[in-house]
Amino acid sequence: MAHAAAGFRLSALLLVTLITLIALLTPQLASARGPYPFEAVDDGPDLPNFSEISFDFELLGSLSYIFFTEADMHGTYGGLPILGIEPSIRFSDHARFFISLGHGRRSGDPFYDTPEFDGNVEIDLKATLLLTGLRANISQHPQMPVYIGVALATAWTEESYPRSIFANGTELWKHNDIGTGISMSLNPQWCSREGRLRAGLEFGLVSVDADGGGNGYHHVNLDGMLVRITLGMEI
Repeated sequence: MAHAAAGFRLSALLLVTLITLIALLTPQLASARGPYPFEAVDDGPDLPNFSEISFDFELLGSLSYIFFTEADMHGTYGGLPILGIEPSIRFSDHARFFISLGHGRRSGDPFYDTPEFDGNVEIDLKATLLLTGLRANISQHPQMPVYIGVALATAWTEESYPRSIFANGTELWKHNDIGTGISMSLNPQWCSREGRLRAGLEFGLVSVDADGGGNGYHHVNLDGMLVRITLGMEI
C-alpha cells in the first residue's frame, strides 16, 4: 500500500510538471515559429538572437519550519526547523526552475502518549530535504511577484534513540532511510527597485514518506505544512 501511494504521488507530480511545462512553453514556441506558408518571406531565414535571452540566476537563503500533521510525528516532535539554500534559474518570462536543499534536526519525546510514564528519554530526528521543481509567477507587479510552485521532494532521514527503550543499555540505535514525495507552495516575494534583492514568505504543503524499511521506532514521514522565510539576490 505504501509503495502504491508513493507511486501515485510521483505520477501526479510528473503529470502536473508536464502540464505546467506545456502551458508555459506553448506561447513562446508559437512566437518563435517562422512565417506562415502564405506570408511573404525574406531572402534569408530569421535566426533567433540569443544575446537577447536572459537566464538570470537567483540564490536564496531560507529558514523553514514544517508543522507535522501526522499524529505520531506531531506528538513526538511537533515540527522540524530547516536551514537551507536555493539556487534557481529563469527559463521563461514567468517561470523558474529551482533546486532547494535544507537540513534540520529535532529532539522528541517517544512517550508523549503515555503521560503516566516518564522515562526521561529523548529521540533525535535529522533530515535533509531536497526539492526540485518549477515556480510560475502569477503576479503582474514587477516588484511583488507571487509564485506558485510544485516540486519533487526527496528526504534522507536518521532517527536515533537509546536501546534502553527496548532493553537495558545506553547505546544509541540509529535508523536511516530515504523517501520521495511532493511539495506545493505559494510564495509571495518583494524585489528591490533594481530587481537584485529578493525577500519572500512561502506557505506550502509537503508529503514525504521516509520509512520504506519500517523497522524504526515508529513510522517516519515529513508530512506537514511548511512556512519559509527567504532572502537572497539575483546574480
